Parts: sequence; C-alpha cells; structure tokens
Amino acid sequence: MLKCKQIVAQASEYIDGDMGLLQKFRFQFHLAMCVHCRRFVKNFTAGIEMIKRLPYDDVSQEQIDCVHRRIAQSKHSR
Repeated sequence: MLKCKQIVAQASEYIDGDMGLLQKFRFQFHLAMCVHCRRFVKNFTAGIEMIKRLPYDDVSQEQIDCVHRRIAQSKHSR
C-alpha cells in the first residue's frame, strides 16, 4: 500500500489522469483507507479548480513565480 507521503507526491498525476492503471488502483486503494489523504486530494482538487477560474490577466509573472517557488519548497520540506 502507498504511504501518505506518496499520495501527496503523486496527487497532481492522479488529478491530471497521468497514472497507469495499477498505479491508479494503488492510489485509490489508499484513498479508500485513509480519510486524511481523501481530504487532502479533495482540497487539492478544489484549489486547482479555483486557480483555473482565476483571470490570469490580473496575475503578474512575479506572482506566478512566487507560487511556483512555494510549491517547490513545500515538496522539499516533506
């Protein structure tokens, strides 16, 4: 069974549909067993959907770069 850290690391692939069948099955099996990861994936998905609806014309490249840096930092701190 996958560990919670692996769920966090692979969440983007899962949401984007970029997983193989076996990998997706393992991911979903873990979600079925772990309420915390289900909540994480649900909130992560909601965040992505919210970001998709933002008017990008109002966002500067500097702000986008800042978000990318924070995401990268959060991945490395786990």
